[in-house]
Amino acid sequence: MAILTLNISDTNVSSYTLGLAIVSSFGAAYSVEIDLSPGSEAWENITPYVLKAQWSRDLADIDNPIEAGGASVILDNTDRRFAPDNTGGPYSPNLLPNRQVRIQGTTDAGSLYRLFHGFIESIALKPDLGRQTATIDCNDRGIKLKENRIDMPLRVDYNAGSLITEVLSFGGIASDQRSIDPAFDLINFAWF
Repeated sequence: MAILTLNISDTNVSSYTLGLAIVSSFGAAYSVEIDLSPGSEAWENITPYVLKAQWSRDLADIDNPIEAGGASVILDNTDRRFAPDNTGGPYSPNLLPNRQVRIQGTTDAGSLYRLFHGFIESIALKPDLGRQTATIDCNDRGIKLKENRIDMPLRVDYNAGSLITEVLSFGGIASDQRSIDPAFDLINFAWF
């Protein structure tokens, strides 16, 4: 499993690690946002409160089934804005499990990359005297593939990209929630 951890200062990433080795320092800016009003696409930028963000994604193979990708975002919660029980907080009553979360990066050249897009699984508060934090743990849409039964007819000499698209559709992942690169390989036989 590859885990990407960002070391954050202001809105710039000072360095990142892949696994345990520092890979590079670079000047990309990032953002962490939560969709607090589902259906409205009104994303709330919580980047100024991010102390640490990390996410991971496993690749499935013949021996290892697909696992949901995950993210963990540690936030400064000194003013209790991320406490779900704080009815006077700026995100109340909308900071709940199953709200969408996205982590994006923008390079110095201005290219925007979606690094993680998923849903809040849990919010854990850590009310230490020195620094109060909230940890938001998330999972991505891959969890739907694990939870849903995929029952498709046999496919013979089928385009790989089309097969992936069908598997995701049968798995309950809507077309507007995925991006598939074109694949030109043929799969001889496939069934799920």
